[in-house]
Amino acid sequence: MERTGRLTPGELAEAAVLADLTVLTIILARLTPFAGTTTIIGAIPFAVLGLRHRNRVLAVAFFVGVVLTFLMAGFSSASQLLVMATFGGVVGRSVRHGWSKTTTVTVALIVGWVSVASLTVGFLTLFAGFRELTIEAAQIQWTGLSNGLTRIGAGGFVELADPRMQWAFEHWYIAIPAFQFVISIAITLLIENVGTPAIRRVDSSFATLDEARAAHTPAVSPRESPEPRPVPVELRGVVVARGVSEIELPALEIGVRGFTVVMGPNGVGKSTLLGVLSDRLVAASGEIVRPGSVGLGLPGGTAVIGQRPESQIVGARVIDDLAWGLAQRPDDTEVTEVLGRVGLGGFRERETGSLSGGELQRLAIAGALLRRPALVLSDESTAMLDPGARARVLAVLKDISTSAAVVHVTHLENETDGADRVIRLIDDAERSDA
Repeated sequence: MERTGRLTPGELAEAAVLADLTVLTIILARLTPFAGTTTIIGAIPFAVLGLRHRNRVLAVAFFVGVVLTFLMAGFSSASQLLVMATFGGVVGRSVRHGWSKTTTVTVALIVGWVSVASLTVGFLTLFAGFRELTIEAAQIQWTGLSNGLTRIGAGGFVELADPRMQWAFEHWYIAIPAFQFVISIAITLLIENVGTPAIRRVDSSFATLDEARAAHTPAVSPRESPEPRPVPVELRGVVVARGVSEIELPALEIGVRGFTVVMGPNGVGKSTLLGVLSDRLVAASGEIVRPGSVGLGLPGGTAVIGQRPESQIVGARVIDDLAWGLAQRPDDTEVTEVLGRVGLGGFRERETGSLSGGELQRLAIAGALLRRPALVLSDESTAMLDPGARARVLAVLKDISTSAAVVHVTHLENETDGADRVIRLIDDAERSDA
């Protein structure tokens, strides 16, 4: 059974990428003498979408593709994409449901030929000047072809075909749909017979990615995620290699909860410390004690809030960003709760592009909170904010520290106010002076 509801971020991304591939095929085809043969190639991305996804995903990809093609290459190329998308999508559905050739062709005619023929006749009726230009161009092509056939001894064929061609030019509103009817059948069968192996190969590649993603995605909702671990991490004599030098980190134990502030000059190892705590840096020596996996980005694991808020936001709307990467979409209660906790109540449907830097940073924290992390690492998350926004972000981090461990790196002395513990890292010169 196909899923219902709004498109997921993954569906949107796949629709956009595969539609762009078809657009690219059309643009490149304009540079070659084999533009007509590219219909099968351009239809494959839409066939893959038809095989893998629901009709709504196909509709989004179709809209993206038609708009881009029309803007970049004009009406004729947009019409070509319409053909590729329609017949490719039908073949994808055919492969998915195991239709017979008769069923596939019938559906293609109902969905594809009717729409393509109706749009073509309607457009040519509405724009008489374009119609006359198109028919005149076709007449010139037929004249050139008939002259060539006559020279090679095929005059009898030309005498037989010419009155029929003239009738077609005069009765274009019948001839064009009839021609498209035959072409629709031919394209459908070609895509199915020639393109199906490629469609299955592309689908199998996506399936491999889906399996890999599923293997690293928790099968639980944020509310079902585990409580913070007893001791998230402990460092004992850890030394990290950095180029030709080494940084020795202080002995440190991060408990169940609390607000720890790390201070020190540039280059002393503050970010290195967070890299070790998040398991993104490997220690050259020493001991790192954890009761389990670091779980970076996973429910019950470790969350990292960076310095630049705009680099952490991927959704067009607040709710889309909050749902990104979760095994299942958070319910309304969870969203309302977490947005209220970070001071963004009522922001659910707001576009992320309209948010200030401080609001974006608090949205990033809200996304982390939906995963109920045991450890939150703030890597100078207030550095790019004005004083008011900085104070609000700090207040949120301190609130989180009542239920999880928070480690906040900063250069600002006043951000140590209210901290449960302050760790001051010193450089080698200060250490030798001491």
